Amino acid sequence: MTSDELRDTLDSVRKRPFMHLTSNKFTSLVDYINGIDTASNGRAILALREWLVLSVGFGGNLTWDSLLIFKSCPGVDHDTMKSIYAGGRESVDAFDKGIGVLIDFLNEVGSDLERDSIMRAYDAWAKDRA
Repeated sequence: MTSDELRDTLDSVRKRPFMHLTSNKFTSLVDYINGIDTASNGRAILALREWLVLSVGFGGNLTWDSLLIFKSCPGVDHDTMKSIYAGGRESVDAFDKGIGVLIDFLNEVGSDLERDSIMRAYDAWAKDRA
């Protein structure tokens, strides 16, 4: 799946979530993206985690889905984070905002050259903190 195809798919998921998923909760989005990434042998969201770390300025030890929450829901606290993962009312908002951030990523990072650039920037960021 190309970046353009994934972007179009995510736009469709945002508009009609129940056509693609069993819920419009954040964890359903994470499972869906992980499935697409697995089917593409890790190419679908290559450099997403690094892009998110650079965007939020922290979290080199976090998974991409946790970083996605921090990026899409600025100022999120521990209790809200737990509620998002548990499927609470904040989870639907994180679902929609998370799709927006994923689309932003795909708009910004369309080629392998751009993904390589992000990986180099992340490596420099990580070395500065070591």
